[in-house]
Amino acid sequence: VWRFESRLPGFFECPELVELTIDGGAEPKWMVFAADGEYVLGSFDGRVFRPDHEGKYRLWYGNFYASQLYSDAPEGRRVQIGWARGNDYPGMPFNQGMTVPVDLSLRETEDGPRLFAKPVPELRTLRADHHSLAPADLPPGDNTLAGIEADVFEIDSTLELDDEAVVTLGVGGAKVVLNAAQRTLRCGGVEAPLPLDEDGRVRLQVLVDRGSIEVFAGDGQVALAEGVLLPRGDKALTLHTARGKARMVSFDLWRLQSIWSGS
Repeated sequence: VWRFESRLPGFFECPELVELTIDGGAEPKWMVFAADGEYVLGSFDGRVFRPDHEGKYRLWYGNFYASQLYSDAPEGRRVQIGWARGNDYPGMPFNQGMTVPVDLSLRETEDGPRLFAKPVPELRTLRADHHSLAPADLPPGDNTLAGIEADVFEIDSTLELDDEAVVTLGVGGAKVVLNAAQRTLRCGGVEAPLPLDEDGRVRLQVLVDRGSIEVFAGDGQVALAEGVLLPRGDKALTLHTARGKARMVSFDLWRLQSIWSGS
């Protein structure tokens, strides 16, 4: 028998209620995660959820909806996978799909506790053909990735931007644009905040499949999913500065093998 106990305004479908700890410590915090990638932090006594703040915070942007968290994951991990709502694949016997699974964590930031999402470490088993570049400045107009081609791959890079820098990562015609002046991160038609640290640095993890690009910025403080059909014949990668000054602090790229065949 169900009995009404309480209500949390602003949540309508596919909510998740889960307990986390800040920075892996002992202090518990409850989170209600909405279908649209926004969330609220607070306390929960088994009957009533009491928010700690006004409004909602946002973690996910773009083609992400109605996520699910796995229960009883090893080591108390909070593993999340979302519905890539809106991805369209003409000519295929299916549409849409799922985002890559991520580990959720709650960390203290200068703005208070915030949720972070990082691709699960199990995805590293798909890595092959590692390509690494030494630290270097990104001269305006020059393609730092000239000669590098990839189809399905992962990039893990740290960039350092001055206050005016605009840096573009080109992937088979699609673009991931970091605009330090506007503090925005853009991929296709999706725009999100760009989380720069006090030194103007941002860690950027990009996972590219043939029908999607997922970007995790600021070590996962911002997560972005964009459905895009990349041209099969265009594997060229580009990285250049359009304005301001930028430096590539680190850059690693791996080709990703298929989860079905291991090749």
